Amino acid sequence: MVFSRYDPQATQFISFDQLSEFLSSLDPPLVLPKPNTVAIVAFNLPIARGNKIHCLDILHALVKHVLGQIDDTEEFRKVSFNPHIKVVLCLLDMAQSYLDALKNLSICMIRAAARANGA
Repeated sequence: MVFSRYDPQATQFISFDQLSEFLSSLDPPLVLPKPNTVAIVAFNLPIARGNKIHCLDILHALVKHVLGQIDDTEEFRKVSFNPHIKVVLCLLDMAQSYLDALKNLSICMIRAAARANGA
């Protein structure tokens, strides 16, 4: 797996500084060859503490990028009605919702801990 080369500790995060190299190392159709700075900025990825980006945020942005570039052909219409594709897209949306909820919970826990410590 390519991501494990950039996240050997399996934290699910990679450094923003690694993102360009990571995206250029992917296989088609997800690959974003260098220079890819404009695409990275357009992804509008949330950056966590320590200048880190979560794997699901990257995956979600890549899938949206790839699907946005697909021409509306007969082949695409066949694939888009494939129930497996719909399940994957649904799972991506659910993962994003879960990630958003987890981030909100983390923020609440940090604030509660700060209040408890008198900060």
